[in-house]
Amino acid sequence: MKASEVATSLKWLMLANQPAHIIGEPGVGKTSIVHQVSAEVGRDVIYSRLGEMESVDLRGLPIMDTKKGTTRWLRPDEFPGKDCKPTTWFFDEWSQGLPSVQSVAGRILNERRLGEYVLPDQVYVCAASNRAKDRASVNRMPAQVADRFFWLSLEPDVGDWCKWAFAHGVATEVVAYIRWQEKALSEFDPTKDVSPTCRSWENVSDALKTIQKRKLTIPQAIEERVYAGKVGDGRACEFMGFLQVFRKLPDPAAMLMNPDKCELPSDKETATLAAVCLGLSRKANDTNFGRVVTIANRLPAEFGALMVIMATGRDKELCSTRAFIEYADQHQELLV
Repeated sequence: MKASEVATSLKWLMLANQPAHIIGEPGVGKTSIVHQVSAEVGRDVIYSRLGEMESVDLRGLPIMDTKKGTTRWLRPDEFPGKDCKPTTWFFDEWSQGLPSVQSVAGRILNERRLGEYVLPDQVYVCAASNRAKDRASVNRMPAQVADRFFWLSLEPDVGDWCKWAFAHGVATEVVAYIRWQEKALSEFDPTKDVSPTCRSWENVSDALKTIQKRKLTIPQAIEERVYAGKVGDGRACEFMGFLQVFRKLPDPAAMLMNPDKCELPSDKETATLAAVCLGLSRKANDTNFGRVVTIANRLPAEFGALMVIMATGRDKELCSTRAFIEYADQHQELLV
């Protein structure tokens, strides 16, 4: 399932109070989806990372009651109280937890209680794990615990990621590069220390935006080595080459001033075409969309359609413009 489908499913299960377990490769966005959906339905989030916990971190510390000759357990302070707000209790890295930790967490999931502690009705429990095949220190989950979850398998999807990137301010250069080289979005390799993932490209975007915001002068070789520390040598080298092209592009605003005659890249300059499409789609609004479509009609058909799709994906109201309706009528097969 792609991210939007997992988010829709999680929201449904959250409203039905049915535990969900999101599974996917490292860096694909599992945690982000839980926080996003929880915010949409008005829930706070309690975050417990099982991979870093001992059983006592969940079970609590034993205290002797000398009068009764019994032992009580002091629950951790982070446990939601009976008067808490609607809350999502998110157990991240569930399968990376030790078997003893998973066993205790499983009691919270299965019985909604732990000793004297009773989980409030307004608390929803969900989890996320990396896949065993990614060699991410995964431990086998007890069958009786696994059976309680609705399992949601998350796979990276370029279209979904780009929509998310638009909404969350990811650098235009990064989104344009991913649109050009779609396979670069997620190439997780458990045998390597560094490989491209959805999360690592977001980190590259943050670093790039800092350079732009602070107007830093960074030697190209150093900039490439920094990016290589997140996405690997090959993709970093390719991304730097793409940046050199992107940084020499004409101003999209200037192109929109003269949409019939502005200079456009040749059909063979695919990286430049991708960059132009991204830059113009970001500038599109209801007053200039006719000019955007004029340029789209001058581009190779697949790139023109890509630009229209990205623009309307960012602003759904553009689908109501006359320019879009006319373009869609002529290029229906490309907009599917």
